[in-house]
Amino acid sequence: MRINLFRLPRKYSKYERQIVRIARAVIGNEGRRLGELNVIFADNRYMRNLNRRFLRRDRATDVLSFRLDTGYGEIYIARQQIESYEHLKELLVHGLLHLAGLDHTRSSDKKVMFGKTAYYLHQPD
Repeated sequence: MRINLFRLPRKYSKYERQIVRIARAVIGNEGRRLGELNVIFADNRYMRNLNRRFLRRDRATDVLSFRLDTGYGEIYIARQQIESYEHLKELLVHGLLHLAGLDHTRSSDKKVMFGKTAYYLHQPD
């Protein structure tokens, strides 16, 4: 799987390899295949526009995922909302799990989603 990082904030650039490893691990462990994954770090304004356009929610959000076809996915992460490297990992894993088909609209789905998020966050980088 090819993984492209766009506009990764400079202070997190030293974690680029770890970010790529996490993405490969989550997608692989969830039994999904992607030929290419783009992770785009965008500003709040752009995130709000995406959220409004695709989810009909007129507010900024911290992470959005789009599976554009069977071999290609995109994750958008709000740069201004990243509090730390640990938080960046949490947003990334959350977005990856959405690409893998998980959701959190029902409480039973929330338990699975957040349980898997915790699992992946406790794995070594």
